[in-house]
Amino acid sequence: MSLGMPRPPSNLSELSTEDLRRIEGQERENVEARIQWLRDIQALMDGAMVMINQYNTVAAQLRYGGQLSDDTVIQLLCASGFIHRLADEE
Repeated sequence: MSLGMPRPPSNLSELSTEDLRRIEGQERENVEARIQWLRDIQALMDGAMVMINQYNTVAAQLRYGGQLSDDTVIQLLCASGFIHRLADEE
């Protein structure tokens, strides 16, 4: 359910100084929250792109009959965080 954007008062000069400060504070908090939200999305997108690139690297090598060296496999697992997750589970 979308609430939509609230309508600002039509005549801001009728508001008290306290009301204006309250509105300004709410708008600032909302802008800060949106910026943080966008930064979080960017971090998730960056992580997804790293994983896609790793997948494409492995798929390309396997598609053409190549084999991955142990060092390459370990580097890919480290970069994806998989090795750290295994160590944390033990």
